[in-house]
Amino acid sequence: VSDIQSQGGRHSGCRMAMDAKNNLWIGTGDSALSSAPQDPKSLAGKVLRVDRNGKAVTGNLSAPFDTRIYNFGHRNIQGIVLLNAPLENGAIGLTSEHGTDKQDEVNWLLPGNFGWDPKTTKNTYNETAAMTDKQKYPDAISAVWNSGESTVAVSGMTLLTSERWKLWGGWLAMATLKGEHVRMLQINGDGSVVNDKKILSNFGRIRTVVEAPNGDMFLATDNGKGDDKIVRVIPE
Repeated sequence: VSDIQSQGGRHSGCRMAMDAKNNLWIGTGDSALSSAPQDPKSLAGKVLRVDRNGKAVTGNLSAPFDTRIYNFGHRNIQGIVLLNAPLENGAIGLTSEHGTDKQDEVNWLLPGNFGWDPKTTKNTYNETAAMTDKQKYPDAISAVWNSGESTVAVSGMTLLTSERWKLWGGWLAMATLKGEHVRMLQINGDGSVVNDKKILSNFGRIRTVVEAPNGDMFLATDNGKGDDKIVRVIPE
């Protein structure tokens, strides 16, 4: 789709997930276009939900939005994980996205505005805009977690659901590129992060992590030196 291809060579997003109803979820970047994240007709800076034919799914945002859009106001989504059942707040998953020079985010997968708006009064791209701009959009949905005053370049993520993980069960495992580790987050249903730990910091840049059906965790490195690998992590 032409309007989610990066016209500036960056912010293309990179993550998809298929749900139990065979609907495809797509996280897109804002294509470094200043108006795209808040534009209801642009597919950039959004989470999209479509069927196997690429058509809109009932329950997405309504007019004036393109009906393939589930939520909006994102900078550059890098990860999507779906839950087996909705939480009390209605969230059916989580997304991760790159911040500017700070505040990478993890967000609930909910309909609505997540507050990224880099458009200035001169229609230029403001790289220092707030990731969740509560001044412009008081109703913007707050992040579940952010990286604070620096970035770790969050990427793909997985939920550890196997009983083999014991006390780690239910935690979110998230790859980081710049941070060069797997970030482990224990998140309550109310959105509070009760534990935040770094593990597996000896493989360099990590692009994504996936839990296998047997409970093992696989991670893919992205160091670009010709020696990248798939690593299997076995719970003890």
